[in-house]
Amino acid sequence: MTVIVGVSGQSLNQSDIDILSDPLVSGVILFPRNYANLDQLKALTQSIRELRSDLLLCTDHEGGRVQRLKAHFTELPPMGDLNKIWQSNPSEGEQLAFACGYITGHELQQSGIDSGLSPVLDIDRHLNNVVGNRSFGNDSQTVAELASAYCRGARASGAFTVGKHFPGHGGSAQDSHTDAAYDSRTMAELENDLFPFKTLIQRQLLDAIMPAHVIYSEVDSKPAGFSKVWLTDILKNQCGFKGLIISDCLTMQAAQIDGGIAEAAAQALEAGCSSVIICHHLEKIPQILADLNKRLPANYQPSLKPQVEVVSDAEEYLRQINILKNLEGLVADLRTSEIQL
Repeated sequence: MTVIVGVSGQSLNQSDIDILSDPLVSGVILFPRNYANLDQLKALTQSIRELRSDLLLCTDHEGGRVQRLKAHFTELPPMGDLNKIWQSNPSEGEQLAFACGYITGHELQQSGIDSGLSPVLDIDRHLNNVVGNRSFGNDSQTVAELASAYCRGARASGAFTVGKHFPGHGGSAQDSHTDAAYDSRTMAELENDLFPFKTLIQRQLLDAIMPAHVIYSEVDSKPAGFSKVWLTDILKNQCGFKGLIISDCLTMQAAQIDGGIAEAAAQALEAGCSSVIICHHLEKIPQILADLNKRLPANYQPSLKPQVEVVSDAEEYLRQINILKNLEGLVADLRTSEIQL
């Protein structure tokens, strides 16, 4: 895999087709601008598959405030709400997390999408709004157990799991979407944040990991997504992660470096990323791809998209929807999807 790009609208135009035909393009990330209704979405994903069957199709679909596709999909609670149930009944909390993972995977799969780029493995330290209730909680063990249950549900539906934002965004006071982000803790102090990532890696529940655009100044001077220390030395070699590493979007403020997006993409790939995401500034993508082609070594070999062999089951999906509806502590007006089974 190499570059995951956004597309301009609700159907492919010639510029989109030209970009997606480039061998350096490895996937498509979808946003509300790409979605009107389910029939249109299925037509869009099918047209992408017909053009390139090897592309990874993804969207941000975590539940709560980060769920790009809402109309006609089940509106999932923020994962922080699961923590409230876990505190009184861990078994029910895990059951609910499994249901959220399964429902997410099933509904996206039925729409032609491989991954919701979830779960969030950050620990909520109440330092910034970018994490907040996107996190499963403020305790590393709770986050690890609920995220594990979520991944088991997502995997059971055939979805592609992505743990983020390695090694943990919870200790930064800044929002990396809008500002350079820093975390001054030592490696020893970061171990608690690393625990959910290490646990899910050991349990083989993650297909990919997304690093944070945060500078952990006591470990390396570069943001984790551009750091060989974090991605190769720590994540691959020390933690033993063998899956894909997908950068967060390179148009975020904390990812801005001298040389522009193409230079950022090259540095991220050289540090250990399998793919980089470019969500916006679509008019710049052809030049970015051309510049990146010159920047990468001649023998560069893109990683391949993993093959998902599990197909989700409609009866199991309905069972998980009922679990989501029936467990205590959820909002009463949960709106379930209009996905055709």
